Amino acid sequence: MSCCLSPIEYFIEYVDYLKSQDPGILMEDILTSGHIFPNTVNICCPDYCSNEYILIGQGTQSLIDYNDFGPGFDFSNCCVNTYFQLNNFLNISQVYLENLPAPPPVTTTLYNEYRACCNNNDTARCVKELLEHTNSTALKEWFYYFDESSTTGLFEYNVINGNFGFCQLVEILKTKTPVIAEEYMLAILTLGLVVSCKNNGTFVGGLETYTNTYYPDSGGPD
Repeated sequence: MSCCLSPIEYFIEYVDYLKSQDPGILMEDILTSGHIFPNTVNICCPDYCSNEYILIGQGTQSLIDYNDFGPGFDFSNCCVNTYFQLNNFLNISQVYLENLPAPPPVTTTLYNEYRACCNNNDTARCVKELLEHTNSTALKEWFYYFDESSTTGLFEYNVINGNFGFCQLVEILKTKTPVIAEEYMLAILTLGLVVSCKNNGTFVGGLETYTNTYYPDSGGPD
């Protein structure tokens, strides 16, 4: 029996290929345009409660648009992985997603939350390995910056093959140069990464692009 392909790994390989053809292409360009991989490619679909897997690194209007105009978040049934400084989490839950599950009691400014239906992928370890590989000031500020208005960190909704995707993404990026790894990760954290299986193939692209494309009432194209 054949196994399905990881959509995250397949997408990164696709971006690498495009960049090899045109070095001027950036990850941001591809996330903004989105891409449909045909059904002839056996890509894994999201599990559990939703047809969408979402990874994004900040509270943005795109979260509100998806929640209001798209399918919306089902936090009672879906797996959620959050990695924020506590104040950043409060900003997101108060401004963007009022029904975001509250974190467990913690004694530090950082925490992870994992729903019982999902495997614990040790996000803190993966963040540490990412920062060690890239030595990126921008990524360090992304995960550890603290002020009264910040909403940066990590938010994952749903899983693929029973696992969150962030740690797999980090493992892939560790095979890239530090500069490429930083570029790819910052673009994904900023614009988001959505995987969704459709009748004509598997969509992979940014969160705003996904919502605007498939849910035109959000203000995107018809």
